[in-house]
Amino acid sequence: MRNYTIKTPVYFLCAGCTSLYAEALSWANANPETVTSDLNLAKSVVVLGCQVTDLAVLNDMQILEKLSSSFAKTNIYVSGCLGRREDIPLPKGIRRLANMRSDYQILYDFNLVQWADPFWLKPEDKDDHIKNRFRDDYPLRIGVGCHGTCAFCTIRKTRGIAYDLDSVTQLAEAAQAMKTGKGITLTADSPKAKIIRNWLKLGGRFGMLGAWSKNLSLKNVEPHVMLSMKDDLIEAANFGALRTVHSPTQNPNSNAADIMNRAPIKPEFFDLIQKLKDSDVKCATNIIIDYPGLDNPTDKEMSLWDIVDWNPYWDGIWDREKAEQRMAKYFPWKGEQK
Repeated sequence: MRNYTIKTPVYFLCAGCTSLYAEALSWANANPETVTSDLNLAKSVVVLGCQVTDLAVLNDMQILEKLSSSFAKTNIYVSGCLGRREDIPLPKGIRRLANMRSDYQILYDFNLVQWADPFWLKPEDKDDHIKNRFRDDYPLRIGVGCHGTCAFCTIRKTRGIAYDLDSVTQLAEAAQAMKTGKGITLTADSPKAKIIRNWLKLGGRFGMLGAWSKNLSLKNVEPHVMLSMKDDLIEAANFGALRTVHSPTQNPNSNAADIMNRAPIKPEFFDLIQKLKDSDVKCATNIIIDYPGLDNPTDKEMSLWDIVDWNPYWDGIWDREKAEQRMAKYFPWKGEQK
């Protein structure tokens, strides 16, 4: 994977997560004269690819193949996490591109990066705001990467060297974010307690918590990190600043931590979630189903959460035929759309 001197204008299409979307937006807003929101005018297309499961990889491949077929004279690149998975062969003519980001860049134009349709949603649900939460927010980037060692995850490799952005340096961007009228999501792959606590303290100091009223969301905050800043979260929730808090539990079973090589989830964490819900904060999580050695959570076990996203376990070995079979099993409507 490398950085190419790409022909412009370039069209960005995000088939991955909010972190990838936010990074591309930062680069595009730093270089708006080189970007187009019209695919037909593009000389280069950059697809921000995901690889959290083989189903996500298959979706990326289908997007890349369709673009390559429809725009034969356009340079097609794949960036994001799939761009770093050099063990996964790409369609002919597709080149890998290093992540494009511009730290501390204020976002003014959100039309510079387009979202691909979420393949995991039925067509009638693709515009559902709750099921597409965070996509319409201002993604305030607060960090990159993860130092975790979860057995199932490759983020620590595909996202590159982990680092945090400085909160004080971002105050001007936060002010601009509030002017947009959008919700604000503090965006990182695995944010630390320190950086989130900084934002909550800055919000109180500069009067932003009131302006954030039900507009501030937290994403990808691990359960043990949530507990380490319990009082801060409860205070912000009681103040009315928080809209949505997302914390990945992956599997609530008591033996899941050892099997997944994750920090154990303490009972106090679920008490914290309930307290946040009591303050009208929407609480979201994601789980991995069909994980070897673990039972899938029951509906009763997941009833605490307002929103539950799930991913079928993948062993990380790319096999297109198996991926297509699994796509038909888990998301049968994808076949119906062809």
